[in-house]
Order: sequence, then C-alpha cells, then structure tokens
Amino acid sequence: MTPKNRKQKGRRLQHYVGALIAEALGLRFGKDQDVESRPMGQSGTDVIIRPPHFERLPYAIECKNTEKWTVPQYIEQAEGYATAQKHLFKGWLLFLKKNNSKVYVVMDEDTFVDLLKKRHDHK
Repeated sequence: MTPKNRKQKGRRLQHYVGALIAEALGLRFGKDQDVESRPMGQSGTDVIIRPPHFERLPYAIECKNTEKWTVPQYIEQAEGYATAQKHLFKGWLLFLKKNNSKVYVVMDEDTFVDLLKKRHDHK
C-alpha cells in the first residue's frame, strides 16, 4: 500500500469518527463546523471538537486504521496529546479499525468512569 493510500485510509476513519461523534452529540460535522477531522499531516488530535461543545467530550481523540495494531504505541501517542494539553483534555480515546472490521474504542478506566457518570447525570 502506498503512503497516499495509507493516508486516505486514515482520513476515512477520522471522518467516520468525527461524523459519529457529531451525530451522537447533535452537532454539525465538517470543515469549520462544531466537529472537524484534523487535516492529514498536522499534529494534534485527529478529531477536533470546537468550543463551546468541547466540554461535552473533552478527550484527545486518536484514530488508527491499519492492519497491524501496536496498541501500546497508539495509547502513548493519545496520552501524549492529552498530557501536553491537560488544561483542555480530561483523558484520551483511541479508535481502531482494520479492513472489514468494526471500529473499536480503547480508553483508560478513568475515562470510562467519567463517561458513565456523564451519562448517568444526563438522565
């Protein structure tokens, strides 16, 4: 697979995750909208949630669409974004996908508990 194809594959997952989050939160997805996929080649989280909506899901979001998963490295990358901007992020979320598979989400226990509490408080 060429580097161009790998980037396209990664971009597709970023767009999918961004659109999924936007729909779940009742927000708009796309360039300069409430939720946006970060352009390829730029550093930072893969999905951007803009203020004031950011507080609804304040996590560094990393997406990996590849056949060979090196999960510890991916977690380290996502944690790095979250730690570098801990004034913004409460934690991180990692979205993983392979060809012909579902999308999987990896998170640490603090994030899991926080999401459960948000859901409970919302009801």
